[in-house]
Amino acid sequence: MRKTRHKKAEDFLTRIYNSNIVIVEESKIYNRAAFFKCKYRDKFSFIDCHVLALAELTEGTIIATDSNFKDLKEFKVTYIEVK
Repeated sequence: MRKTRHKKAEDFLTRIYNSNIVIVEESKIYNRAAFFKCKYRDKFSFIDCHVLALAELTEGTIIATDSNFKDLKEFKVTYIEVK
């Protein structure tokens, strides 16, 4: 049974590595998140700063309902207003 779980895990990782999923080294994320936390200390939580770091490192778009993200100029942001 244990071999089956390990094989499934290995197969899963192989599929991820062979896909279009971008894997970013964790230390890069932490370093950029810490930078953004200092830059936006009162505006974003540390978790939000991880979102900023991932968006920067992957050149991705942030999709958010939090209005704090709406006016960021240095990121691509899609803001969705929730009523």
